Amino acid sequence: MAPDLSAALPVGRKGRLLALALGCLALALIWLALVAPLVDVYGARARRLVEQQELADHMAALAAALPELQRQSAGASQPAQGRAGLLEGASDAVAGAALQERLQGMVNAAGASLTSAEMLPPRTVVGLSRIGVRASVYAPDWPKLVGLLHAIREADPHLMIDDLTLNAMSARSRDAGPALDATFSIFGFRATGPGAHTGPR
Repeated sequence: MAPDLSAALPVGRKGRLLALALGCLALALIWLALVAPLVDVYGARARRLVEQQELADHMAALAAALPELQRQSAGASQPAQGRAGLLEGASDAVAGAALQERLQGMVNAAGASLTSAEMLPPRTVVGLSRIGVRASVYAPDWPKLVGLLHAIREADPHLMIDDLTLNAMSARSRDAGPALDATFSIFGFRATGPGAHTGPR
């Protein structure tokens, strides 16, 4: 005859405590297996939405400031027509704002999302002003990121990428592969000084 397992279980207060402990253990397992991953996903999406809203506000402020920067630079002596491959703009601020807008356009065209963009201090290099932006980009998959990097490489005026770091996120499906967070610096050059050129001939 099979043993009566119910007779071996504690009863009374010990039995209630055991049942409560088993119930808590089951709830903890459900939380770890189902609820916690969902909370992490929603938290990451919420943070990305906040970052994108901050970036949208920043880009809107930049777009609003660009006409004023152009008006201010128009009062200064304008250099003649420029050499191919260099950023346009009568000042570093104007060229930097245009570079950010150009980067935003390339990111959108590649099917990615610009999550942050920060102007880097300009530097003078062999008579040219180096204009830079430090950017973070969310790419849904590897081909879109490759397409963006290729577009930057082939851009005219010429642009350079430096200090690229990649972080893979969880794969959306077996075929699509992981989404990627990419952070990099992008640089262009603007002619400075007397007789400097800021646009194509």
